[in-house]
Amino acid sequence: MHRGVLIALAAIGLVLAAGCAGGSVAASGRPTRAPANGISSARIPLATRTPSPASCPGKGSLQGNLYSFYMKHNVPETMFYATAVQQEGAPTVILVGPQLEKGDIQSTSDSNADVRLNCVPPRNYYLVVWAPYSWDPAVNSPTDQSLLEISVRANQVTQLGTIYLAWP
Repeated sequence: MHRGVLIALAAIGLVLAAGCAGGSVAASGRPTRAPANGISSARIPLATRTPSPASCPGKGSLQGNLYSFYMKHNVPETMFYATAVQQEGAPTVILVGPQLEKGDIQSTSDSNADVRLNCVPPRNYYLVVWAPYSWDPAVNSPTDQSLLEISVRANQVTQLGTIYLAWP
């Protein structure tokens, strides 16, 4: 599939997702803080604000902070989604936007670029973030740009810390 088609599909997915959610998608142009040692010290720790997975027995939670190593700042108020890693040998389609009917979990980072997903079925996921005219998957680090595979376990909070993006 050509990149132009993927971009068009991603844009359609964004419009449909925003319309279904009854909300809007905002990419803030405000200045943000770069993480110090991976975490911004000016924020309240996520663990103090995130409900325990005990409220959803058998499910897990994940949390972290979106950071663009390309732009050197956090990525606040931006739509993202978690999509399940497919079985060995099956392709995982991640650049077409959230596919809620297939179990993708969609949300928006807050004004500090924090992401939280609660009551998440246990399995492995990729995290994909809206970028202007496209979707960018989270990667392991600025030097290891392979896709970040997130393992969510039942009754546990998965602390991701800084979630690296080659954004936009």
